[in-house]
Amino acid sequence: MTVNLVVSLLMGAIAALFAWAGFRTFKRQPPRYVLPAVAGAAILAYTVYADYTWAERTEQTLPKGMVVVQKVRVDTLLAPWSYLWPMVQRFTAVDSAGFLRNPAHPDWVLFKLYLFSRYQPAHAVPMLMDCTGARMTTVEGASFLPDGLPTDPQWQPLDANDPLLRAVCVSAASQKAQ
Repeated sequence: MTVNLVVSLLMGAIAALFAWAGFRTFKRQPPRYVLPAVAGAAILAYTVYADYTWAERTEQTLPKGMVVVQKVRVDTLLAPWSYLWPMVQRFTAVDSAGFLRNPAHPDWVLFKLYLFSRYQPAHAVPMLMDCTGARMTTVEGASFLPDGLPTDPQWQPLDANDPLLRAVCVSAASQKAQ
């Protein structure tokens, strides 16, 4: 967040400098409000650009095998233009290279769900997916039975068309076939 603040202030200063140089080139004195208005417009423009592109820029830095399964778009009163074009505020991804299976339960997949949010550090949550039952549970802090299953799982049902269910189960099935 500090980087965005510094860069936006720098963009404002550079834009004001270009406006000042333009007036200076034509040997004119700029009105008192022009340079601050140009700086403010540049700061606002950079802030909007950074807010709308952070998800794409973050996705490009993800390692190979990471699959984005959900994007959450929001609108906010602090950014009125977001009512017309909602911006991605957070997204979730899974690492298809890190899927683990239990031989005793081959349709269950252990994986990490990565949560990305604007201005927040990424967070990884270990999850267990039951592909045949279309349900999942978190295993963060869970204790496990000797057969590798979590004790007292709190299953959450998933829709058959859920992108997370498809990403985990289809990728895990293709890894299993190889």
